Amino acid sequence: MKAKWLLALIFLFLAVVFLDQNNVPVPVKVIFGKPFYFRLSLIILVSVGVGALLTLAGIRLRKQIKAKRP
Repeated sequence: MKAKWLLALIFLFLAVVFLDQNNVPVPVKVIFGKPFYFRLSLIILVSVGVGALLTLAGIRLRKQIKAKRP
């Protein structure tokens, strides 16, 4: 039980350090208009999250396709 808490604290510490080190505003322009300024760490975390969701969706779709094959 203590190992899980220690692992969680280490992960939290690394996440805080990551967020602190990548706290630079980055202009993001979507086709037209003025650029919006987002923190680099937020862009990275959102990109990782979207990539993980797309990967999970692809894995599930692949399993469904394999299950339907005769």
